[in-house]
Amino acid sequence: MKYGAVDFFEKRGDPLKLRDSVSKACERSRQYWRQKKEEEKFEETFNSLTNREKDVIVLAAKGASNREIADQLGIGQETVKMHCSNAYGKLGVRSRLEAYQWLQKVPGDVFKEKAP
Repeated sequence: MKYGAVDFFEKRGDPLKLRDSVSKACERSRQYWRQKKEEEKFEETFNSLTNREKDVIVLAAKGASNREIADQLGIGQETVKMHCSNAYGKLGVRSRLEAYQWLQKVPGDVFKEKAP
């Protein structure tokens, strides 16, 4: 079981049961690889952001205001807006809520990453 066994069979078992089990195992494998590919896509897109865009979008998704983000990062509010806008475009989101939901799909915990 620890190596991923899906089913057990007796010798001279029903060949239809074997076929069904193999089909189920193949479908589980396809689902696993689809999910893995999707996670990699999200991670690749997230990594396309600059470090500052990552810092800003994570803080924005956590609910910080532009002023709070600017104070925390030591930059101006207009710069925060620019980085947020750039990150929104790269991620394909339109709001902080959508950014939060999008970031939830990135493997690992991006919300634990340190902001300067």
